[in-house]
Amino acid sequence: MVLQKLQFTLRNFRNHKLFTFVNITGLTIGIVAASFIFLYISYELSFDRFHKNSDRIYRVYSTFTMGGVEEAWVQTPNPLGPFLQNKFPEIEKTVRITRLDKGLVSAGDKNFYENRIVLVDSTIFDVFTLPLIVGNQARVLAQPNGVVISESTAEKYFGKYDPIGKTLRFNRSIDLTVTGIMKNIPGNTHLQFDMMIPMSAARTFYGNDFLFNPMNTVTNLYLLTNQATSFKSLEKSVSQSTKEYDGGADFGDNKLYHVQALTSIHLHSRMGGEFSPNSDIKSIYILSTIAIMILIIACINYINLSFSINSRQITELGMRRIMGARRKQLIFLYLTDAFVLVGISIIISSLIINDQLPWYSGLVGSDLSKYFSIKNLVPGLAILFILITIITGLASGWISSRINPMDTFRKPFADNKKHIGTQGILVLFQFGISIILITSSLFIYRQMSFIRNKNLGFSKVQLMIIPLNDNNIRNKILSFKQELTRNPNIRSASATSDLPGEMKWVASIGYEGINKQNPPTMAYLGIDNDFIRTYGIQLKEGYLPGDTACPYSGTHFLLNESAVKKLGWDKPVGKQFSLYMQKEGFVTGIIKDFNFKSLNEEIEPLFLYVNESNPNFLSVKLDAASITGSVQYIQKIWNKIVPDSPFEYFFYDNFYDQLYRKETMFGKIIFIFSTIAILIACMGLFGLAAFFSEKRTKEIGVRKVNGATIAEMMTMLNTKFIKWVLIAFLIATPVAWFAMHKWLQSFAYKTELSWWIFCLSGIIALIIALLTVSWQSWRAATRNPVDALRYE
Repeated sequence: MVLQKLQFTLRNFRNHKLFTFVNITGLTIGIVAASFIFLYISYELSFDRFHKNSDRIYRVYSTFTMGGVEEAWVQTPNPLGPFLQNKFPEIEKTVRITRLDKGLVSAGDKNFYENRIVLVDSTIFDVFTLPLIVGNQARVLAQPNGVVISESTAEKYFGKYDPIGKTLRFNRSIDLTVTGIMKNIPGNTHLQFDMMIPMSAARTFYGNDFLFNPMNTVTNLYLLTNQATSFKSLEKSVSQSTKEYDGGADFGDNKLYHVQALTSIHLHSRMGGEFSPNSDIKSIYILSTIAIMILIIACINYINLSFSINSRQITELGMRRIMGARRKQLIFLYLTDAFVLVGISIIISSLIINDQLPWYSGLVGSDLSKYFSIKNLVPGLAILFILITIITGLASGWISSRINPMDTFRKPFADNKKHIGTQGILVLFQFGISIILITSSLFIYRQMSFIRNKNLGFSKVQLMIIPLNDNNIRNKILSFKQELTRNPNIRSASATSDLPGEMKWVASIGYEGINKQNPPTMAYLGIDNDFIRTYGIQLKEGYLPGDTACPYSGTHFLLNESAVKKLGWDKPVGKQFSLYMQKEGFVTGIIKDFNFKSLNEEIEPLFLYVNESNPNFLSVKLDAASITGSVQYIQKIWNKIVPDSPFEYFFYDNFYDQLYRKETMFGKIIFIFSTIAILIACMGLFGLAAFFSEKRTKEIGVRKVNGATIAEMMTMLNTKFIKWVLIAFLIATPVAWFAMHKWLQSFAYKTELSWWIFCLSGIIALIIALLTVSWQSWRAATRNPVDALRYE
């Protein structure tokens, strides 16, 4: 019996080669696309789960009110770790991790800037799973000047030689002895670093009081709890101990400490001071929905095409029913079809996935091939095989087996509206999904274009940024600037403490009449006299930095419009102002608001202060006529002043694009998989158009004999599909509007949900549908009417 069913299946495939090819192609594309999406989702969900005790590790963070706004910050004071461990017996271990600023690391004649260096407690090996290649976990962090490096770092500085006992010099002043080598940290963790230095060396880098000062909130604190401790009890204990720890001495009102599960950080945390940029759980939900939609579209294709194929041999199926075949036996025939066809698709899909995984890794920006191989995919593909086989086989069999066996011998069967209506509903669903995806792609592209082209309040074109990671160049910054500006193709240069676009830090401010026990804070940027000119920021009133006509002494401060509004000053120029209650001076100018943070956030109050010592970046405004020559000139001057320091630079445009890399990548993924979904839907339309045109073959012949033109025939055949697309558009538009409205809420500055984009999506879907079905309609309309009248 099984052999007979298999013969029936193979005969179907042989007699209907085109439909079989379309079915296999559609299913294969759908399985490949969905598998790629699920691979990325699996990678995102795997973050920090490779640690042996990941379910018992928590990160401490704080919430507080600043200027009436609720804030959250993940970095904590250094003394908090020992305090919590001593107070709560359920906390087995604590580990503090402090990230060092980017600095110059040297070994012999090799010099590199490194920004993945951390200070850690020796308990890090008890809390996290960080295997050592060389060294003993109990001793590698015992000596204050020791350093544990990753295997890639060892190779970079020492090649094939044994690095143990060798010296690395940090910022030309601090010698570190290599005591151990650890495996490279996997990419699926928010904690990324290449060098570990003992926390006992903190005073060497930050001063004697760093470990004890409760105001030094720059450390990430992690807790390892015992197995009996629940999240709720730990959260309650840590929050209640906040006031007992510091008595409210830290910044902000209503301050509370909280805990966060390690495995929730990557997808559920976007707080201030994050160790590395995180993703968003909303993107996982959206991608999961797209993957499921693609699979549904592929399954609908199979069902529609299967019904079209078997409608040609419906008489044979009717005979089987009359001869005593039960419905479940007919359904089993369709299950056999699905089993063979889906199996072929799964095999082809696995080969494509294995071959194209490196390309997909490049698209999503993560080397997925390190974490997944074809062996890892076998369980997932097996599940897909079973699900798709059951869904498509049962659905196709159920639709066909509902037919009354006597109806299969009557010609009016082809006009049974019930079955046409079933297929029409499936097509409506397909194109509804396609319209939603087209609309989403257009809006995401428009939003990213809006971000790229938005007026930020300063000029970012031809702006070259040179990181100043070496103290030697910082100490010679004035002479370096003077050398650069002698070149006529370099318009200006400005040294700053940070870069507009990703500024994170705030500081306490002082002015007349404030509460000195709880001073307000404000975002800040240290600048030099050339900042306003280099960035093209507009001075609203007052004096430019360095203006000799300015009558005010001390540190010169410039406030943006939002800061003036927050302070409530009518005439701010000339008001006393101070930073940290130390740098005292006057407000000498007011600048127009500009976007100094991500466009996900509204413009906040900001003050600039003139401070030409110890900058972190040099911004150089270049003439567009000779950018390459200017870069070469700058490098020549750099090598002349600091020959032992690597020369690094980037352009602000690229830096700005990187700020929205995740959103840009997300837009590309949506576009690619939307295109795939539409392609699969078109394959289904192709098969359905063939079915309907064949169903009306005799009608077409009669109409042509009576003088109907080809255009009239094509209009008649295409009208049904136009109606379906229009209905799908009406259903899909509200869903697409809601989805894009929710997505755009994450941006403080966003494009409008313009009605014409929804209309454009519908028009695109309509054009795609017409192009797909018109070829079949044209073939049917141009057929010899004599052949049509002989049909059946």
